[in-house]
Amino acid sequence: MRVQEIRKAGKWMKGRLSGKKFILLSRQAHVRGNARAELNNALRANKRLFKSHLMKETFGHLWSYASKTWARKFFRGWVDQLKWSRLKPMQKFARMVEKHLDGILAYCDNKAPLGFIEAANAKARNVIRRAYGYRDNAYLDLKIIQTCTPWMNRFKPWSFTHSRVP
Repeated sequence: MRVQEIRKAGKWMKGRLSGKKFILLSRQAHVRGNARAELNNALRANKRLFKSHLMKETFGHLWSYASKTWARKFFRGWVDQLKWSRLKPMQKFARMVEKHLDGILAYCDNKAPLGFIEAANAKARNVIRRAYGYRDNAYLDLKIIQTCTPWMNRFKPWSFTHSRVP
């Protein structure tokens, strides 16, 4: 939205919106001090940018739901609000979220931190990359599970039986 509005408005808007990318992307509650004033000025300068920022902020409430039904209802209401705003980039985002909605709603059942999931995916990719020479996929699956499960590295079943007694 920011780039579209800069192109549309010209030099006057470019001066107000250039360099504000990360301020606009961060959550409003996390913006402090001079950055808060700059954010308010940027949002005051452009109505469409204000609408898109407001829609972004309200979309963040999706992660607070514990029930899939209520989260789906919230998303449907959010998409209905988006239809009236005529913001093409946000509508494109809504279509992308719609495609992945079942996976997003799975977060309601098990609220695993996204950083943990990204780390597990990176570890699995590394195991697959190093998997040259594994003869069957079952062994590869076992190695991925072993690598991605944190307690597997601490599991030492025979350490207590082979202790040395002086």
